Amino acid sequence: MEIHATSPSANVLTKSLMDQPSQKTVDHVKQAPQSSNEESNVDFRNMSRDDLKEWINDQLQAGNMTLEESVPFMLMTLNLDAQTLEPTKGSEPVNFMEMAKNVAEFHRSIGNNDSADALDRALEIMRKEQRGPLSITV
Repeated sequence: MEIHATSPSANVLTKSLMDQPSQKTVDHVKQAPQSSNEESNVDFRNMSRDDLKEWINDQLQAGNMTLEESVPFMLMTLNLDAQTLEPTKGSEPVNFMEMAKNVAEFHRSIGNNDSADALDRALEIMRKEQRGPLSITV
């Protein structure tokens, strides 16, 4: 399995998402249409944190994503220097699909199922929006 990391703590989302409400559909909330992957030019397997931030903003402005849905994505854009804990540039490519899967597994292993579920929903959104065929490196 291939994992790309800039520092040991940069790609691990340790912030708990437990205080985030469940993503259950509410009858009075209209669900925004999802774009099809044929129309999308997004590649979550090879995208910079800056690109992900831009994609999140575009989705929020277009009404395709709620703020609740954006939380795990926003956490994935964090990139802190392991020594100084200062934000670093987000121009290096990251496999966000692999990151979400690995971090969801980590949260599930420590019993943080709400965070794992939020990351699973983010991964589902990424799969719907992902362009091109998916490949797995083992």
